[in-house]
Amino acid sequence: MENDLLHLDDLRHGPRHPVKGSDDSSTLKPSADTTAADALAQIREQGGTLAGLRMVWEKRCRSVWAEDVDIYRQAVGAAQKLGEAFLSYDISREGLRVFQDDVRLLQLQALALARTGATQRASTILVGLRKKGQDDEETFGILARTHKDLWMIAATEKDREHHLQLSLDNYLKGYECSGGYYTGINAASMALVAGQTETARRIANEVSVLCEEGLSKEGPNSPELYWLLATAAEASLVSGDLESARVNYTRATTESNPGAAEISRTRSQARFLLKSLGEDDHALDNCFILPRIGLFTGHMLDRPDRTNARFPAALEETVRAEIETLIERQDISIGFSSLACGGDMLFVESILKRGGEVHIFLPYDIKTFIESSVQLIPRNDLT
Repeated sequence: MENDLLHLDDLRHGPRHPVKGSDDSSTLKPSADTTAADALAQIREQGGTLAGLRMVWEKRCRSVWAEDVDIYRQAVGAAQKLGEAFLSYDISREGLRVFQDDVRLLQLQALALARTGATQRASTILVGLRKKGQDDEETFGILARTHKDLWMIAATEKDREHHLQLSLDNYLKGYECSGGYYTGINAASMALVAGQTETARRIANEVSVLCEEGLSKEGPNSPELYWLLATAAEASLVSGDLESARVNYTRATTESNPGAAEISRTRSQARFLLKSLGEDDHALDNCFILPRIGLFTGHMLDRPDRTNARFPAALEETVRAEIETLIERQDISIGFSSLACGGDMLFVESILKRGGEVHIFLPYDIKTFIESSVQLIPRNDLT
């Protein structure tokens, strides 16, 4: 087994710790946010992976972060890009204790709540912002999203119609006040669902023009590239042009570098619209390439005093080869496992070897886990 204790050191942040193939001690820089500028730099450098962002968050200097609201905004945004709504909420909550009325943090917290299913709490924040006169695209857009969520779970037809109309109204207000493609395409989508086909296609055509103009200005490395292409695809879909939608969805996922959370949300919206159009809601699934996930549980290596052989150490490399072959065949790039000495560790090492990401779950505290499930020969020097 390759350096058991070194791998367990990756768990130092708790019983659930995501680690990526490149996120070992030689690539994850220690947090050193002695100034606000340092903190922002840490988020930019490490916030692209969950392991990196968690390290920055857990090692933060609160007094430094309290100097600049943008530190919290950037950290919340990084968590949301990674699809970590709960972490996003935790960061925004601390930020709002310091910067109590910051509109952007309130908007981001509302979005985090909406993504965790706490729709009413999200709506309360946004309604509060509206009462204070906040009338920007983000406030209208996220508020509209909460009504869309409520529409989807409403128990009665009356409630469904109520929330559908409020969702459409708020998306339209956001589009009217900003002319932005974000609320524009959502207004078109909800108009389509509401049976207002003419309005839906008119707005979709306007959004298509906005996307074409944006694409002509943005370079290949622009953070806007994915959303411009995905929105152009959605506009085509609203207009009933599935082939154009297919082309742009494929371009969005292959010509830019979106995260899995963003691709997943885009695919969900495509399925939603296809169903609204009466089409097969999986018709465009092959446009969206998402990482495959593997869940592993297996035997520990036999202890020296075990009488009936189950997983003898002599089979370790044979089992490793089988696991690596399976991972390669199934194209698994995200693994969930414990980290006992044996199959668990072989699985984790195999995922990391191909540059993947692992999420470790331990049944109890690390020290006890090492003693019971990792250190096959008892030692007294564990710290």
